[in-house]
Amino acid sequence: MLLAKSGKRAEALLQEALNRRENLPIVLTILGSIGDPALIPQLRQFTEDQNPDVAKAAQEALKVVEFSAKRF
Repeated sequence: MLLAKSGKRAEALLQEALNRRENLPIVLTILGSIGDPALIPQLRQFTEDQNPDVAKAAQEALKVVEFSAKRF
């Protein structure tokens, strides 16, 4: 979770992993943990991925980000 704690600084690395479709469930979970509402459109793209693990991770990450956005 070091990447999640790094927040914005880690987003470039995570974006690169998304573009390469590397470790998507983990990457999506970390992006959700960062909690940046600007990530919502990207997370939504993966909610209907053909890989059920990716889709589920994106759905969960989206819930976390949306909940986090409502708190503030």
